[in-house]
Amino acid sequence: MNRKTSGAWLVTIAAIAALATTADASSLTSPFEAAVERSAEIKGLLARMPEQAVKRDAAGALLPGGWSISVSSESDTLTTQRGAREVATEAAFPIWLPGERGATAHAADHALLALEAELARKRMEIAKIVRDAYWEFAEAREKLALAERRLAIARTLAADTRRRVSAGQAGEVDALIAEAELSDAEATVAARRGELNEALVQFNGRTGLRPPASFSEETNRRSATHPTVIALSAAVTKAESERHLVEVIDRDRPEFALTTKTDRGDRDEAYNTQIGARVRIPFAYDAVNAPKRAAADGAIIAARAELEAAERSLKNDVAKARAKLDGAKKQLAALEKRHTQLSAAVVLIEKSQQAGQTSLSELIRARVQMFDAANSRALARIAVERAQSEINQAQGIEP
Repeated sequence: MNRKTSGAWLVTIAAIAALATTADASSLTSPFEAAVERSAEIKGLLARMPEQAVKRDAAGALLPGGWSISVSSESDTLTTQRGAREVATEAAFPIWLPGERGATAHAADHALLALEAELARKRMEIAKIVRDAYWEFAEAREKLALAERRLAIARTLAADTRRRVSAGQAGEVDALIAEAELSDAEATVAARRGELNEALVQFNGRTGLRPPASFSEETNRRSATHPTVIALSAAVTKAESERHLVEVIDRDRPEFALTTKTDRGDRDEAYNTQIGARVRIPFAYDAVNAPKRAAADGAIIAARAELEAAERSLKNDVAKARAKLDGAKKQLAALEKRHTQLSAAVVLIEKSQQAGQTSLSELIRARVQMFDAANSRALARIAVERAQSEINQAQGIEP
């Protein structure tokens, strides 16, 4: 690889992170980039880039392949023994086929572009993994926070009820009900803490980092092309360049050779040396080329079909994400109202229970409903933010 090509390749590697349009800077950017650095697929694609750069350089070489030397010798030692001798040498050089040099360079260039586009596509796949891991963590964290609030209130209620029983203001059955609610709250906290730890392990396994304390994305309208479409378009162009290369290299390469021959008829004669040249011109054979052309044509058709399917799928993904966001917002509005109503009801039931007009079990049941509403509301809020994140993901915007 020459210095100019090497420098261009290094610039390309440095620019990989800018291949896809990114959203506004967010606290998920560092974990995302860490996940990219840990990706075996990304490392594999980067490792293949020098190969294409070297192929591009090879197209500028003087010869398309290595040259060869052959030596042959003849004598009559085992026959007449007259002293006849002959030594022939040949240096053979392959020659570029017409158009082969340009077609080879063209194919290598498009193979390199396809690799760069595939890198951007893989980054978007990693972005989805990191986003999903974060939102699973956010949901688990919110569930645990609500469960801990319920546990704190259950502890206060159990202690207060036990004091009232000791003072003769409540029956033993109320204390048992309050303690049962406390045990249920403790079990719920243990389960939610386990879910949060699992989500933390999952996020760390993907990124090597802890999730950010907060993360939110605004939906952006993307004007650039999705990295998947860019990658598949590059794959089509690469297949077309390879098809052209098959058309150009339709036979073995011509060969030019320089020859020398030194001989004598018997031992009394002087050696005579001759210098010559040889040209080998092969011809195309359709029985060999037709299968190659058919395979290349098939690769182009398959690449175009995959591109068309991806364009339809991505358009559908954006529409689905927007519909999901609209539904999540409407659900959140309804759950906000439900939570407000149940919170007001709990306040009234608490006053009624303190006045002895309502049983403790009814109060606990109302509080459980309120916490269920709070949990649903919190998850609905996360669902709205996650839907906004999914719109950006569908549009090919990195976090």
